[in-house]
Amino acid sequence: MTNEHDDDLIPPDPRFPDRPHTLDFARLSAAASYNDAIADMLDVNDALECDMDSLIYLARGRAGASFGGPHMVKTAHLAIYLDAFQLGVEFQKRGGHRD
Repeated sequence: MTNEHDDDLIPPDPRFPDRPHTLDFARLSAAASYNDAIADMLDVNDALECDMDSLIYLARGRAGASFGGPHMVKTAHLAIYLDAFQLGVEFQKRGGHRD
């Protein structure tokens, strides 16, 4: 099956010596860049590829159960959860893990 998202390896760069030089990192990086571009164009309801109410409910439960602390900390974790979810969606759409 041909994938329209080849997500070629990112060349090594001495400024980032710890950056992985793997196919998965290339795909994750491309997915993150794509999601950032979409987020700049759309509001969160249009950008997320899931029923918003379901995802928020799940994310609130997981963020609240996993992390105590002040409201701002929970809000930050909720945002990270939503971002990670959408990154996973885009990673999979691009073909997922590659050996």
